[in-house]
Amino acid sequence: GKIMVFDVMEVVPDPEKPLSGFKFKCLYDKEQKGPVTEIDCILGHIISAIGQKIYVWSFLNNDLVGVAFIDTQIYIHSISVIKNFVLYADITKSISLLTFDKECKTLSVISRDYEPMEVYRCEYVVDGTNLGFMVSDSNCNLVI
Repeated sequence: GKIMVFDVMEVVPDPEKPLSGFKFKCLYDKEQKGPVTEIDCILGHIISAIGQKIYVWSFLNNDLVGVAFIDTQIYIHSISVIKNFVLYADITKSISLLTFDKECKTLSVISRDYEPMEVYRCEYVVDGTNLGFMVSDSNCNLVI
């Protein structure tokens, strides 16, 4: 897999194409050591799932610098982030909840579902002051 970081630049649009006022400039483009299955942001950093590892990166001087990582179970293919909490889905091992400590630069497991489930997607559910999780599985179920 590959991670690419782009800057969206404003340019003078072509008079015949008024929506052409923007251009992409590639700032970073490097192969990774596995498939990049998910990417998001967390507290000003980039978080990515690459195979069974989750990495937190800082983008400094047009390069990604590793800040933290954690080994997970089988294969991560879905990540959802709120504040410093990371909900991730493993292809066969259900979901887990991590926390990212920006000061100590660590990812730590807070909670894990030990019941095997083939998860397709996970997401947070916010209801007022309550926070829950929603999961879709291989049996076409939505589990909240």
